[in-house]
Amino acid sequence: RSSAASDVYKRQEYGATLRSDMAFLLSGRGFRKPKAWSLISPRTFFVSFSKNSKPQKGDKNAILFSALKHQTPLTLRELLEFGQEPSKWTFLMSAQFLQRELPIRIAKRVRELERLPHGLANVPSIIRLIALYTHSFWELMEFDEIKTEVEEQRFTTVLEKILEAHSTVREHIADGLQELVEQKKLEGKPLSERADLRPYLDSFYLTRIGLRLLAGQHVKLHSKNEGYVGIIQRECYPIKIAKEAAEDAADMCRLNYGEAPKVIFLGDQSIHFPYVPSHLYYIFFELLKNSMRAVCEIHGRANELPPVTMTFGEGDEFVTVKISDQGGGIPRSAMARVWTYAYSDAQIMEHDGRPPMAGYGHGLPFSRLYTRYFGGDLNLLSVQGFGTDAYVDISKLGNIDEQLP
Repeated sequence: RSSAASDVYKRQEYGATLRSDMAFLLSGRGFRKPKAWSLISPRTFFVSFSKNSKPQKGDKNAILFSALKHQTPLTLRELLEFGQEPSKWTFLMSAQFLQRELPIRIAKRVRELERLPHGLANVPSIIRLIALYTHSFWELMEFDEIKTEVEEQRFTTVLEKILEAHSTVREHIADGLQELVEQKKLEGKPLSERADLRPYLDSFYLTRIGLRLLAGQHVKLHSKNEGYVGIIQRECYPIKIAKEAAEDAADMCRLNYGEAPKVIFLGDQSIHFPYVPSHLYYIFFELLKNSMRAVCEIHGRANELPPVTMTFGEGDEFVTVKISDQGGGIPRSAMARVWTYAYSDAQIMEHDGRPPMAGYGHGLPFSRLYTRYFGGDLNLLSVQGFGTDAYVDISKLGNIDEQLP
């Protein structure tokens, strides 16, 4: 390193962090050296991020630099305790943390999207998604250090806009996958089942969950909602969420099949713990929707549809919810594929504006990510010819870090 670059390095506000990150980078551990890295001079890299210089919008080095930094995982309990009594100080501290943390997480996602394999990074929907994340990165980087209430409020407004702009990310990914499949067909090179994109999309989606969780928590802390701390419900009853999800899934099922199986609730219905109810709702709704569809397709001509059951149990560390159906089960050969993002055993049907019951292939893998985000899990056991059991394990103590890639 030149003496000039060394002088700049010493003036870094985050000197210790940068030193650690660069040592990690140069060691080659866990980081694939990009081809363009040799084109970035050390002096240019360090000078562009010195304390007294602000990265210019569009500077690609800024995203690279932020992507090299370490993320700071939080626990549900930490988020809950920090926001118990929100005040101007709480809002300011939260904004200052997010001002540093969110650009790091967004930059990592930009880099991941750019590296998606099999040509997925080059299809139109993914290119638009990269542009969206890049734009959000620069929206956050335009802020100087947040020190006043006015600056914090302006930062919160930007977070609200980012949450809204990113609400269709899953649709972008689904469209991108479809575009890739069609493109490969036109090229005469159909996408092989071995081209498993799940590890890449799991990593991307896990951080997306975290981005929306942190930004949503900060935004919601500004509005009082009885029983909630931001988006976290102090006493979250899985049974209440399950009943709501069951009603919504049944309504959708009736729209598509004209009938819906009954849902029977068993086990301990008094279980409650602090959690994010929107996460549980998504998981329960997707699993119940799948079960109802399977039951209707197998027993549609029966006088009475066999019910779907939900059983609730509580242990010392985890709450388990089992969802059981008699929908014929899943072939053993297909079990591994149910966790891929392009897989579905149902066809996308035309519904004249009505929501389809299946066909997009994101429900199960995304539900599992929601459970795993705070240390839980989702597993399936199937008896082909009879039905499927889904086991949802939820960490109830709130002491497990975000599971960040």
